[in-house]
Amino acid sequence: MAWTTPGTAVAGEVLTAAFWNEQVRDNLSFLNDHTLLIGSANTAQSSTVGNDVTYDAATITVTPGRWLLLAGLSLTGSTSDAVAVGVWDNTTSALVTDSTGNYFVHSGTTPAFWGMSRPVLVTVTANTVFRPRARRNGGSIVTVSAVPAGLTTASSGYIAALRIGA
Repeated sequence: MAWTTPGTAVAGEVLTAAFWNEQVRDNLSFLNDHTLLIGSANTAQSSTVGNDVTYDAATITVTPGRWLLLAGLSLTGSTSDAVAVGVWDNTTSALVTDSTGNYFVHSGTTPAFWGMSRPVLVTVTANTVFRPRARRNGGSIVTVSAVPAGLTTASSGYIAALRIGA
């Protein structure tokens, strides 16, 4: 259902059921149709040399509609490399267009860094699974690092989706 720009009531006007349903019921339903999904985990996962890593521990399944997606990962690498985070469409086995964030250059296993995807708007017509994906630009082994004990509210990675319409 679409948003309808609210009309202006005029003194003495009779408000019909159709007007009320469109202006009040339907617009309130539209505003209420915003779902937030978050998949996160604190599990280490590594790629093999020279391969990207799709972080399987953090996953969401969205239903048909328009969604705003964002992903983030805590990363290290085995050698100096440039790495970025994007959103992986696990249903079609493809990176979501324009979701890859800025590449960060790191030097070996230190320091670890937090990479984020670009926020990206997608429209899906069937249930679709999304995950964060670390994309490397060289030949390192990329690792999603487990967060140290004691930081129990932190996560190694997340994928989030906000439904913004049917």
